[in-house]
Amino acid sequence: ARGRFARSTFLRLRDAVVRVQARVRGGRAREAFRSRARRTRAAIDVQRVFRGFTARRVAAREASAIVACQMAARRWCLRRERARRAASNAAKAREAAEAARVEAAAVEARRIAERAVAEANASAERAVVEAERAEREREAEKAAREERRLAAAKETARVEAEARVKGLVSPERLDAGGRGAGA
Repeated sequence: ARGRFARSTFLRLRDAVVRVQARVRGGRAREAFRSRARRTRAAIDVQRVFRGFTARRVAAREASAIVACQMAARRWCLRRERARRAASNAAKAREAAEAARVEAAAVEARRIAERAVAEANASAERAVVEAERAEREREAEKAAREERRLAAAKETARVEAEARVKGLVSPERLDAGGRGAGA
């Protein structure tokens, strides 16, 4: 019986050893699984952190690119607006200069016209004065002719009267001579 007892003890011990070994292997397997799971989770966490870092870096790059594009668009719009304003101001300055030139030309033309009107008025006044002077001269000449004619007639009448008084010439002869002389 001793053999049987030893065999049963051996078998029990072997079963116990197998169970203990299985338990140890299971514990090691569980520990290896946990360790692998921890390493996997750590790797996933590292990857997650790296992906987050990369994503933040990409997002920051994209945001800075968007800001750069917005700034370039604003600069472009501002440059165009400034150029448009400069062109508008230049056009206004040209228009103002042209208006000033036209105004100066108008003032000069007005001054020339006023001078021409003044000269024309003076010329007209001189012409009127000259015409009046010529009229006065004609009147004076006419009056002088009339006076000379009257003086000649007086002289003729005086000479005739003296001749009649002296009896040298008859009145008929004087009349005939006067008519003949006048004719």
